[in-house]
Amino acid sequence: MSHDVFISFARGDRELAAYLARNLDERGVSVWYDAKLPAEVSSEAEVDTAIREAELVAVLFSEECNRTDHMRRQAALADSLGKPVVPFLIEQGQPKGGYLHLLADRNWVEAHPEPMTRVEELADLLARLAGKLAVPAPPPPPPAESFEEKERRLDAAIGAMIRETVDPVHAPLMQASAYVGPTDGHGRPVQRLSGAGRKLLTVLTLGAYGVLAQRRAIERFRGNIRKL
Repeated sequence: MSHDVFISFARGDRELAAYLARNLDERGVSVWYDAKLPAEVSSEAEVDTAIREAELVAVLFSEECNRTDHMRRQAALADSLGKPVVPFLIEQGQPKGGYLHLLADRNWVEAHPEPMTRVEELADLLARLAGKLAVPAPPPPPPAESFEEKERRLDAAIGAMIRETVDPVHAPLMQASAYVGPTDGHGRPVQRLSGAGRKLLTVLTLGAYGVLAQRRAIERFRGNIRKL
């Protein structure tokens, strides 16, 4: 049975995943997540089928994820199927090890330090990406304004542009295609590496250029953060 969103999460973040799933359900978005107790964890085959039947995959990334492997496998499967992967950073930190090279090039959505208070925003974003919630229509044009008002608005716009240059704040992207595969340091999708390219990246990571490759991956991760 197909569904709109598959939620990938670490066991310690089960409460957040359940809360997000309830909010999505209220918006008419069908969800699959492993709601079973740890002793009754779903089989790999069941999880794989759920990912294949999902429209997109939401990743709740915390430090605990760096100590597990199942979420990395889930994200890799979604990527191999060309499905959008939407990673939410729910704790201060960054992916490490294998996660770093798998997830660094994604369009990240920053949801910490209090992700539970922002679940409705996360649910709205996922609902829009799944095509279940329309992007709000632009506001009607403002009434005619005086020259002085136009001048003040221009000054405010210039000030905002300067502040954005100094301390940029990015809105999460609203097109599901923006979350398919890797991106560059500015959130723009780039061509996925071929099999030979992935092997070369592995060699560089493990060889003499491993430190440089890791540093670049961290820079790409930081560049692709989108504040919600």
